[in-house]
Amino acid sequence: MEEGCLKCHAWTKIPVGGIRGATGVSVPLTRYLQIKEREVGNMGFTHGSIWLLGMFAIGFASVRARRRSGEQEQAQGVLRESEEKVRLLLDSTAEGMIGVDTKGLCVLANPASVRLLGYDSAGQLLGQHLHPLIHHTHPDGSAYPARECKTRRTIEAGTGIHVDDEIFWRA
Repeated sequence: MEEGCLKCHAWTKIPVGGIRGATGVSVPLTRYLQIKEREVGNMGFTHGSIWLLGMFAIGFASVRARRRSGEQEQAQGVLRESEEKVRLLLDSTAEGMIGVDTKGLCVLANPASVRLLGYDSAGQLLGQHLHPLIHHTHPDGSAYPARECKTRRTIEAGTGIHVDDEIFWRA
């Protein structure tokens, strides 16, 4: 507070030499602004580089995925064609053919086997255990337990066997 200020501001009771509100402070910011500009530039470069690298990686992955997808479609086409040939061969043969997996479940039954066994469609055999459906009884009418079945044992063991005295029962 200066002596001349007391004419109007004596009511504040601030003594001469005391500090009253409107004081000014000057801080040179040039150096700080230069640092800020440099850091903003560095961050822009870093973030831009990371973005560019990410875009490159996405593009590369996209090209590889498209190429792999085309290869898969081509392989699926070849597989479908092969399956169609096998299906045509199985469907056109007069011999009954049944495919069974290692659990004894029917996985394939051509039309001749369905007809020979007296079923209406392959769907009645597919996914079913065949022993209880078509191989459950000896020729003399006695029960044929699955554990005694030569065909079932050869499936479980994964070995070949020649059997010419078995009977398969019709539906």
